[in-house]
Amino acid sequence: MKFIFFFFLFLSTSCTQLKISSSGGILTHTSEPTTKEHIEFEIKKEIPFYLYGAYPRMQKISFDKELLRAGFVDVTQVSFEFKQTIYQHILSWITLGMYLPHTVYIYGYGREKTDEEKTKRIAL
Repeated sequence: MKFIFFFFLFLSTSCTQLKISSSGGILTHTSEPTTKEHIEFEIKKEIPFYLYGAYPRMQKISFDKELLRAGFVDVTQVSFEFKQTIYQHILSWITLGMYLPHTVYIYGYGREKTDEEKTKRIAL
């Protein structure tokens, strides 16, 4: 019985590292949203790890690129959540730790690109 417990404990732990960075491509504030143009958002990104989290050694997420991809140009109160769902835990157990999917959630308030900003980008 102890073996089974420690075996599942071993499969549930990993050495994953995630680096969240910004390249400065989006205006970011820490204050409350000041205009009605700021809407609440949630962006979900699945990050795969392999071999008990040993490969890749470190996953990198550029959060401003993810926000730009979602159509935001100005954000405030950005927060991150890194978790593994029940389904992802089961997948990790079935593959005996060879595949460890995790999900990163990015929350906050943002202002989407206006039509004028979209056409300005195209014209350049």
